[in-house]
Amino acid sequence: MDVQEKKSARNQDKRGSCEMNADDIKQLTVRVLVEEADVDILVDSETLLADGGLGLTSLSFMRAIVELEDALGIELDDAVMMANEFRTVGDVITVIARSARIS
Repeated sequence: MDVQEKKSARNQDKRGSCEMNADDIKQLTVRVLVEEADVDILVDSETLLADGGLGLTSLSFMRAIVELEDALGIELDDAVMMANEFRTVGDVITVIARSARIS
């Protein structure tokens, strides 16, 4: 899947957080992180974001966060970003779901 196809697939998910349930948020978050990492591995909530997992850099992580914000119509402010330690995919899912008011 090329970059344009990935963006098109993500745009189909831009239904707004009010229409998404927790499982939708999880699936979208995992897909965005995996696509940004450009890896083909089995991912669960315990998968590390950086070394030993997806191998995301700080820049690729922030690109994924921006993509999730855009897709869900949310914005993670600096306080949220600084207050959380993002080590695993599950950490990201938790913060994104909370910000989208999905539990």
